[in-house]
Amino acid sequence: METSTALVPLFDPTQLPPESQRLLQLAKREVQLKDSEIDAGINSGDDEAGGRFRKRGRPLGSKTLDSYIQDPKARRKYFSKRIRGIQQQAHKFSVATGCHILVVAIQGESGGLHHCGTPPFERFIRDEQVAGVMYNYMMEQDTEAPMPGYNENSSWAPQNTTEIVETPEELLVTLIASKLDTKHLCIGSQVCRAWRVCFYQPSHWRQLFGIEFHPSEIEQVEQAFARVGVHGNLDWRALLRDRYLLEKAHPGCGLLSKFRPRVPGLDSLLMMLVSALQDPNERVESLRWTIVEHFSLFGMHEAWQEADEMISDLFAEPEHLFKYVATNARTFDRFEQYAYMFHNWHVYHLLLTALHNTVPKYRTEALLARAKMVFQEEHTSEWTQKVAEL
Repeated sequence: METSTALVPLFDPTQLPPESQRLLQLAKREVQLKDSEIDAGINSGDDEAGGRFRKRGRPLGSKTLDSYIQDPKARRKYFSKRIRGIQQQAHKFSVATGCHILVVAIQGESGGLHHCGTPPFERFIRDEQVAGVMYNYMMEQDTEAPMPGYNENSSWAPQNTTEIVETPEELLVTLIASKLDTKHLCIGSQVCRAWRVCFYQPSHWRQLFGIEFHPSEIEQVEQAFARVGVHGNLDWRALLRDRYLLEKAHPGCGLLSKFRPRVPGLDSLLMMLVSALQDPNERVESLRWTIVEHFSLFGMHEAWQEADEMISDLFAEPEHLFKYVATNARTFDRFEQYAYMFHNWHVYHLLLTALHNTVPKYRTEALLARAKMVFQEEHTSEWTQKVAEL
């Protein structure tokens, strides 16, 4: 008895005619696009007559997201379904990340605004002050410039690039930013470029500077920058960052406090000066160069007189200075080098009163003899008594 087995050859698309292969590739691409859009919540699930699948709210045959829908009913349907899809995605994202989310949808034709979000944002939107500001803004925009009708050939580029127009969504983000602290401003600026632009506005950081520190310091900072010709447009975000870094590295730093209305960017300068003071191998005269270079960044060149005045103030307040330098022989050597070079009375006074016990007596006697050659007798009588007590 003979049996025969017929082998069915596997389907090979390459054996099809070129036109059939092209149609097969188009069909595969359409299926993949449909599946990916359903997963992303883009498709509505509506079927047109003849079994054709239509993207939600778009005209039949349209392949672009910004296609204008002529039928008002279809436009409303598209908008409502999109909002529901966005709400679902926002809720999932909020549960997954544990973050608060606000979804704002704005109709391009009428400017109508719809929003939904987690409870904190809902309370923010229901705030009477926020609602009043947004309502006034919308009414002013409606009365000043009515929305023109749709024209496919019109250009949507701004006609006057010098005029800054704040859109409703930018206004809302700005209102949100005004209620946030430093941490959440930094987090919110990472959402997107538009949020970063709104959150980096100097007014928010200027307000935080006055809240975190004494409000009078805002006026002092502005006075310091006005001294070098900078009036307004200050980078308050950078100023607040430098102040935070200084407070974190050296809490309660009281050095050069009286120079805050005179020195722009004093916090960044103090971090460099304190770092140099804490280094036992750094010469004290390098502080002088650091101050001069700092002033040169703001157009004040050859600021040697300001540098000498600030160095004198450093040595005139030993209670603040000795927080960053040790009272030992190495500190005496560093200060003595500076005293011999610049003959600063405050340096001599510090060496012969606060540091005279850190070195042998012959060194203080030699320093006192040199001081009497530089200063008059009435300025050295206290030092003579201190050295005689050794």
